[in-house]
Amino acid sequence: MPRGVDISSTIKISNARFIVTLDPARRIIKNGSLIIDGTDITHIGPSSELEDITTSQMIDATDLVVTPGFVNCHMHISYAHAVRGIYPDHIGSQYLPTVFMLQQAMTDEEEYYTTLLGITELIKYGTTCFLDPGTTKFLDVCMEAYELTGSRIVIGSNVVDKENPLNIPVSSTGDALKEIERVIQTYNNT
Repeated sequence: MPRGVDISSTIKISNARFIVTLDPARRIIKNGSLIIDGTDITHIGPSSELEDITTSQMIDATDLVVTPGFVNCHMHISYAHAVRGIYPDHIGSQYLPTVFMLQQAMTDEEEYYTTLLGITELIKYGTTCFLDPGTTKFLDVCMEAYELTGSRIVIGSNVVDKENPLNIPVSSTGDALKEIERVIQTYNNT
């Protein structure tokens, strides 16, 4: 359970202009409400049918659309936010060697906070699940940030055993395989 989430609380999101569902009928409910109990959505339907249910928190969603969380299938979560705005968009991948050098200079504390920054931005715009393809330097502190926010994540472990023009850190093949095994053993199904 994510730290900071009060699982005993109940929330009613009411009067949404539309609620987009992922149920088998793919309903879109007009003037809808939903009830969240801890981390579970327990009721969803027209506002008139849920008006008698009281909760510890209320959110008025008048004129808003409620959707399921979005999924970002490729998100370099920490260092990408640390270097945002430094490089112009038009240079394409020319900046990558420098980016990886900057990433290698990051401390675990810097990576933790840039990870929180990235997740905050994702959540603000509705993304609740993402894939980090394994470009974090300090995966363990990134996992702490993921847990704190309650984000659903899929992680990878990026390992390289050959010199490369992008300045991605190089490990011996044996060390690379050990790191992949460690990540699987530590974080699989967490």
